[in-house]
Formats: sequence, C-alpha cells, structure tokens
Amino acid sequence: MTVRRNASDRLSSYRTSIVAKDGITTIRYADTDIVRFDNNTIVLDTGGYGTVTTKKKMNQASQQFNLGYKVFQKDHQWYVTFDGYTTKWTRGSSQFVIHRKSGIAEPARDHRAGVMGQRCIGKVGNNL
Repeated sequence: MTVRRNASDRLSSYRTSIVAKDGITTIRYADTDIVRFDNNTIVLDTGGYGTVTTKKKMNQASQQFNLGYKVFQKDHQWYVTFDGYTTKWTRGSSQFVIHRKSGIAEPARDHRAGVMGQRCIGKVGNNL
C-alpha cells in the first residue's frame, strides 16, 4: 500500500535549506539549524524562536525524512512525542535531543538557563 502525503507534509523552500554532509543532515530555517540528525541522534533547536512556523517545519522534517517524532503544544507548553512516549520540552531550553536507538528523548542542557531536561513522562494519550 502506498501512503500519500500532502504537500504540507514536506518542507517548503521558503527560507529553508537542507544539507547532508558527512552522515549528518541539517534542516536550516532562517538563521537556525532547526533539525540535525544522523543514524543515532536527532537534535531539534528553536534558536529561541518557539514559533508556530518553527514547530511546523520541525514536524515537516520528521515526515519528510521519516524521523518518527512529533512536536506539539498544549496550554503554551511544547512536547515531543517519539517511540510512543511524550516528553515535556523544558521552557528555557532551546534544544531537544532524541537518542534514536535507546528511545530517550530529553531537552538538552541549556547553559544560559542552567536547566536539565526530564525524561519521558508517559505514553501518548496520558492526558498531559
């Protein structure tokens, strides 16, 4: 069975570039590398711009490259779903790291904010 995707599932070229080099693929939107991935790790980065467009482009990258994560927002809080688990994206942290093989997903340490992310908080659908 062939899965059809909408054009909205793919990254547009508007202010967006995709570069693959040395096994690392980078999706850049405006002046920020919003998604970087290799076989082991996916790094999401808002660059401090937690906008609807940033979130949309992150999700389009996941769809286009079959990365398996989804970024969503509920009550002004961002979350990332990966491998059936949803993790809170800690406010003040601009980066989020997904370790593809272990399934661990957590906000990266943000030296400016001095916070460390938390591990997965539960299966999808657990009334966040």
